[in-house]
This record gives sequence, C-alpha cells and structure tokens, in this order.
Amino acid sequence: MQALFPDNKFISLSQLLIQVRNVMAREFPLPVWVKADMLKLNHYSGSGHAFPELVEKSGGKVVAKTQAIIWADDFLRIASNFETITGKKLGDGIGILFRTELRFHELYGMRLRIIEIDAQYTLGQMALEKKKTIEKLQTENLYQLNKQLPLATIPQRFAVISAASSRGFSDLRNILRVEGAAFRMELKLFAAVLQGEKGADTIATRLAQIGKRKEEFDAVLIIRGGGDDTGMDCYDSYKMAQAVCTCPLPVITGIGHSTNETVVEMVAHTNKITPTDVGYFILSKFAIQLQILENITGKLTADILMLISEHEQYLDNAAQMVFNLSRDEFQNQKDFLRRIENVLQAETNSTTTQLKQGLIAKTLLIGNLSKNKLLQLNHRNQLLQQKMQQWALQWQYQNTSALNLLESKIKMLDPEQVLKRGYSITLHNGKIVKNPKKLKEGDLLETIFPEGRVESTVKKSKKQQP
Repeated sequence: MQALFPDNKFISLSQLLIQVRNVMAREFPLPVWVKADMLKLNHYSGSGHAFPELVEKSGGKVVAKTQAIIWADDFLRIASNFETITGKKLGDGIGILFRTELRFHELYGMRLRIIEIDAQYTLGQMALEKKKTIEKLQTENLYQLNKQLPLATIPQRFAVISAASSRGFSDLRNILRVEGAAFRMELKLFAAVLQGEKGADTIATRLAQIGKRKEEFDAVLIIRGGGDDTGMDCYDSYKMAQAVCTCPLPVITGIGHSTNETVVEMVAHTNKITPTDVGYFILSKFAIQLQILENITGKLTADILMLISEHEQYLDNAAQMVFNLSRDEFQNQKDFLRRIENVLQAETNSTTTQLKQGLIAKTLLIGNLSKNKLLQLNHRNQLLQQKMQQWALQWQYQNTSALNLLESKIKMLDPEQVLKRGYSITLHNGKIVKNPKKLKEGDLLETIFPEGRVESTVKKSKKQQP
C-alpha cells in the first residue's frame, strides 16, 4: 500500500514541539502581565512551591484555563508582599494581575512561571466588588433588612452555621456551657464550608434551610474561628450577603480576626468579630435581664418591709388607743353606776318615809272613823299597798335589766378582756412603751399578759433594718 505522505513531507512530534517552543520564545522573549482569577492556590508546605489554577470567566462561564507555578523562593516574597498590602493572605478565589515568564518544553508542555503579583490590583478589585455588592443591596432595599428584625430579649435557641471541627464553634460551646451553666440554651449545628468559592454557596444554602424552620430558633450564628484570612472574599459576595439580609431570623456573625469588615458583617443584625465575643454577647442578654429581676426583687422586698413596719406601728397605736379607751370607759361606767346607786338609794329612802308617814296618818284617821269606815279604808289601803308593791317591783326589774346590760358592756371594755384577745402591754415607769428607740440598756420593763405580769430588763436594743 502506498504511503499517504512521502518521508520528507512530515515532521516528528519533538520537532513540532521544538518549533512551538521557539515560536513562544520569539514571541514572548520577556515576562508579560496577565489578568486572571486564581481558582485554587495549591500551595504545598513541604516543598514550598505553589501550582495555581488560573481561569478567565465571561458571563459566568470559564472561557480559558491553565495552571501556573510559583517557585518556593518567589512564593515567600510574593505572599508576604500581598498580605502586607491587602491585609489578606494569598489564597483561593481572588482576581490577580501577575507577571509571568512563558516557557514551553517539548516534554512538559507550556508552563506559566509567576514571578510577581500586583497586590494593588487585587486590592482594587476586591474593593470594587465590595462596593458593587453594597450598592446593589442598598438599591434593592436589603442592606438594613436584617438589622431591623427584633432580637429576642433572652435568646436561647440558636441555629449555628459553622464547621463541626471549627475551633471557633468549640470556643462558643465552651463559653456558653461553662459561664452560662445557669441558663438554658440550645445550639443546632448546620455544617458548612466557611471560606473559598464554595463558602458563599453552602452558607447561603444553610440560611435558606434555617429560614424554613424559623419557628425553631431565636437567631442564626455564623461562626468561623482559627486559621487565617484565606478565602474570606466569599463574605463580600452578593450571594451570601443577600442571603443574610433576607434571612427571617436575626443573624449574628463571629467570623474571625479580619481587619477589614466584610459585607456580610455589615448587613448582619449584630457583628461581634470572634466566636468568643458572640458567646459573651449572648450571655450579656441574660445578665441584663437578671439584673432587672434583682432590682425588682430588691424594691419589692424593701416595699414589703416598709409596709410591715407601717402596720406594726398602726397596731401599736391601735392597742394603746384601745387600752386608753377601755380604761376611761370603765371608769366612766363605774362612776355612772355609783350615781345610779345613790339615786336609787335616795329614791327608796324617800318612798319608804312617805309610805310610813301615810300609814301613820291613816292609822290616826282610822281611829276616828267608824268601824265600817275603817273597814272601807283598810280595804282601799290594801289595794294601794298592792299597787305600790307592783310598781316598786316593776321599777326594780327595769333598772336591774339596764344595769345588767351596762355591766356586760363594761366587762367587754375591761383591759383584762382586751389582753385575753392576744395583746400584751409593755410599760416603762408606768407608761406604755411606743418607741423602742427611747429605751436604753438597763431599763426595767413591765409586760402585762392576760395571766399576769412579767418584769424584764433591756439588754440590747436593735434598730429595724431598712
């Protein structure tokens, strides 16, 4: 069979690739500046080399992709300069402007050796993207939306977006368990990637899941602690910021030690930088309410003590008043009975004298009357005596009933009866003690009880505590 091409009409693979190498060396004799997105840094700590994956996107689609190399010596210099200027560590998911040497080898293919990265360009790109995100949220009236949600006075149920192995999540749990042991709190973990290109997607997804279960929680905690600031650009992304703004629950962030506040931290209900700060913020809510409760309890106790003191003083005054009234009333009734007794005695003596005189007169008259007349008068006299006896008995009964009723009332007011109702009276020098402040050590007191009297000596007087 005849060959399609003569031997002198084709070249070998090595010859082709050598020609490609020569063309590239001729076309790119010097390093060039290239703009691209660094999808992955791929830094290996063992060798110190990095093999970044570089892409170019258009309309959200990747239109170009290649891999570069940063040798260990170059990486130390480039990474240090980048962090000094941007305040962030060189990492995944950032736009870079880099100077590269194009090399092609017939065995290893094309390779871009990055020898410099313009950190100012990256800083500008980050600031520009951040500004665009903020302006878009403000235009859509989302920027203040989460901040306007009311946070529970005492939040207790928290949905936590973090990594299960996150040191920040561990710090938060320890603070709430140890220092908040007296309070009841619940933490439900929603595990998520916390940085890099996947960070925005997974955190936004978790926020949507929590939003569907909003009745179960009081707030959402986004916790990231430990490690470095690599991949923190996702917290400036519109996707994550928009998810935080529209979350139906207050979002509290503690995503690390970033020197520059991210958009997510700006739009969150509360930003406390570190997970530890978030823990103390939650505990402060309990402390505030506990202080309010203690203030109310203290005021209530003081009011009760004051009320008790006022009632004790009122009872003391009432007891003294009852004693005085009983003593005065008893004396008045006693005097009244004596007057009645004198009146009755006088009336009885007068009536007896009058009756005797009448009888004597009638006896003399009878002697002068005839026998018939005597009998008649004797009969009338008997009738009169009967009426007089009935009147005397009726008058004596009425006055005896009145005296018995009056005597019963007087006994009711007798101080001894008052004492039998549970009261006691303390006297000092024959006077009732109303104020213990007027007593001093050594004073002799006399206390009157229903069953008797007790004498005592003052050893110590205590003032009532306010």
